[in-house]
Amino acid sequence: MPIGLPAWRPSGFELERVRVLPARSWRFTADLRKLQGVLDSLGIHDVSVPSAIDGQVVMASVAPIVRISYANGDRHFVVVESRQPVVSIPQDVDLARLAEVALRVLGVGSDEAYRIAQTVDWRTTLIVPLPADAAIFRKVNVQGHPGLLIVRAGVPAGDKLPAESRLIWSTADRVFALVGNVQPNELLDMAQSFQ
Repeated sequence: MPIGLPAWRPSGFELERVRVLPARSWRFTADLRKLQGVLDSLGIHDVSVPSAIDGQVVMASVAPIVRISYANGDRHFVVVESRQPVVSIPQDVDLARLAEVALRVLGVGSDEAYRIAQTVDWRTTLIVPLPADAAIFRKVNVQGHPGLLIVRAGVPAGDKLPAESRLIWSTADRVFALVGNVQPNELLDMAQSFQ
């Protein structure tokens, strides 16, 4: 797989490490009562787990993942790339609806969770998972492809580093992400410069 890299990166960042993570696969059987129980325990009543998922086998496989780390003192970012994951869910289960449920569990508002769930390729989150403390979700365009910019909740008091952000986007055959404690606009600029 050819590896893409940002042609532009913030000043002072140097290559720190290159890793290749092995291919992985998962298989699990969904339990509607347990999934709905999570929503109930969080007091989320405006979405529900699709009943068609109950007892169904969900399978996913991820190709090897390349992680290229850059650092500049305490600041860092990682380039993550892989081929598109293969996700097998029953035909009558709507992946976007499951994503909406997951976003609500993460604390995203009802309208925003629905909007984001309908516009993101959720297979990409198998490569770079969504952080549990995400504060901002914003749909973006990266070189003509839809993407999702995610900013984590604030930084500890007195810390001058930006909160960690991640930008995830995909093409027809590949998934990309930039993750780091740089400014969100820097992630976007790097993504737009990918070659």
